Amino acid sequence: MLTADAKRRKNNLAMGWTDYKKAYDTVPHSWIIQSMELHKSDHKIINLVQQPMRSWNTTLTSGGKHLANIKIKRGIFQGDALSPLLFCVAINPLSYILRDAKQGYMLKTGHKINHLLYMDDLKLYANNEIDLTALIETVPIFTTDICMQSRLEKCARQIIQRGNIKITAGLNLNI
Repeated sequence: MLTADAKRRKNNLAMGWTDYKKAYDTVPHSWIIQSMELHKSDHKIINLVQQPMRSWNTTLTSGGKHLANIKIKRGIFQGDALSPLLFCVAINPLSYILRDAKQGYMLKTGHKINHLLYMDDLKLYANNEIDLTALIETVPIFTTDICMQSRLEKCARQIIQRGNIKITAGLNLNI
């Protein structure tokens, strides 16, 4: 919709794509709980999630010999019905941060759109390359703060000027 709008109106549009590295496997349990608190989740629900997480562990063995018990402090189950919701709760604060940014692509209706977030896939939108860079620089700050990493090989950007593609290149994420 945004690219069609930019082409039709011959507007500038700068777009960036980012992706989290092993998103489900690396989201810290402590951040999930903190995010639930930020979202003002009921403490009974927080405890319902937190109690089982505290007991998650695995046993390290070699040649059948028990070496150690290791507490698992990161990651959620793939295929579990609750895990997508927990991941969305953990990543949603990034959406709040981006929503409050001044940068974004202005639609004909006057609505500003600067990102679309679906699970660990983030699309960023701005009117120009400078504004896109400002949005992009927000992502690694948040990502580092929650102890996760971007998957750089799946990051890219594209700049459209007056309806024509100008630049298609990777992202420079300083992480």
